[in-house]
Amino acid sequence: MPTAVQFRRGTTVEHSTFTGAAGELTVDTDKNTVVVHDGTTAGGNPLVTSGQAVEFGNLTVTGNLTVTGTTVTVDTATAQTVNLGDGDRISLGDDGDLELYHDTLNSYIKDSGTGDLIIEASRMVLKAGSFGHIVCSGVVGDVVLNKNGNQRLQTTNDGVTITGELTADSTTINGASHIHEIFERRQPATSTSGATDIYVNSGAVIRFSVDQTGNRTFNFVGDATTALNDIMTSLEVLTVAVLLPNGATPYYVSTVQIDGVAVTPKWSGGSAPTAGNANSTDIYSFTIFKLSDATFEVYASQQQYA
Repeated sequence: MPTAVQFRRGTTVEHSTFTGAAGELTVDTDKNTVVVHDGTTAGGNPLVTSGQAVEFGNLTVTGNLTVTGTTVTVDTATAQTVNLGDGDRISLGDDGDLELYHDTLNSYIKDSGTGDLIIEASRMVLKAGSFGHIVCSGVVGDVVLNKNGNQRLQTTNDGVTITGELTADSTTINGASHIHEIFERRQPATSTSGATDIYVNSGAVIRFSVDQTGNRTFNFVGDATTALNDIMTSLEVLTVAVLLPNGATPYYVSTVQIDGVAVTPKWSGGSAPTAGNANSTDIYSFTIFKLSDATFEVYASQQQYA
């Protein structure tokens, strides 16, 4: 039988207070591993063996590190930090479908998989620095949008509550509306005679600011590039008011068109006006029904205000 070489040995506890000579080897009988001593470190430096927990002050891996266990635990006794540099990524999924990373400027959560990105929490809050909560989802399912710390939108069991002013290019309401008050935007106009386009997309109240010098033709359209027929669906209705001032010689609206095609309004009182009213403002009301594609019915009235 070969000659046996036996080193000094002891338990892990015994090693913890032993400072061996530089280059000395001992055996930890609890961990069944060799301990290399440097002459200054109490407990020495145990070599890694399978199945044993090993502690390192600092560990630098210059190649790839592969962990085959099912759980990786970072000591939770004190606050710990995992540091990755700019451009370094945490990649999750067999094909790296989910990535978390930071470039030199922005931070990303990037999902390139075919499914949904699902974030689950009993209460979820997104914040933008000192500006406070941007989105807050509570345990009751409400979603809140804040601006500079002030709540602006909140979902409710019945829909959405908006706090503050709502500005929209257009609004479609399919159900009944309960509105306490409406402020109409006035659309200014300066022409004094002939034909003019009335842009309903720009406002439902048109005020001419100069006394008229001739009878008028009003052509109702959506805007400069959009037909009224394109913005209204069948059976929709809109009303437009036009304020037309007159001097000593009065003029009136003699022709009504929609998208360049003349229509004959049904006038209040049964007869179309044949003149305006001198030294006053005539207000015309046009209620336009779209019956079907490019087919309209117009109800009109003229009222004198002096």
